[in-house]
Amino acid sequence: FFQGSKNAYADDGFRRVVFAGNLAKYQGVDYLLQAFRHVLEVRRDIRLVLVTESPTTELLQDAATLGIGDCIETLAADLSRLPDLLASADVLVNPRTQCPGVPQKLLNYMAAGAPIVGFAGSTRYIVDGRSGIVVPNEDVRAFAAGILRLLDDHANAGQIGLAAQEYARKSFTWSATA
Repeated sequence: FFQGSKNAYADDGFRRVVFAGNLAKYQGVDYLLQAFRHVLEVRRDIRLVLVTESPTTELLQDAATLGIGDCIETLAADLSRLPDLLASADVLVNPRTQCPGVPQKLLNYMAAGAPIVGFAGSTRYIVDGRSGIVVPNEDVRAFAAGILRLLDDHANAGQIGLAAQEYARKSFTWSATA
């Protein structure tokens, strides 16, 4: 069970919404970009951070087409830094709409203790409003609203992140999993 420190990003006045993972189509990053465009209609103090080993050229072109390219940061997925990058996020996002099991990303996010927004099809173990924000699949406006809700209510967002972390700590031990 990892626990990261909460100072991985520059103290530059920007809040960070973080996605970690590959950029394959099933991850739903296209939904994330659309939702992030709606977030930026309300707030401009936000950066979308993509922690990935995938090539980003096409995604950054899509972001530029949506008019949000200047608000996206990409970082190499260095496993040794991942706990800090996740724990330091203001919001962690899981835009995947379907997952027959449990996305590893979700477990890592829960362990990090930062609040999570995800689509219903891939948020097993998250209780909406208590240990994360769960929105209907493909509803990018609801996804954006979930992000904004957590950004606007820092105290509640902290409680939500801690609730997910506590659930993960109790439920996903080696003995409980075995």
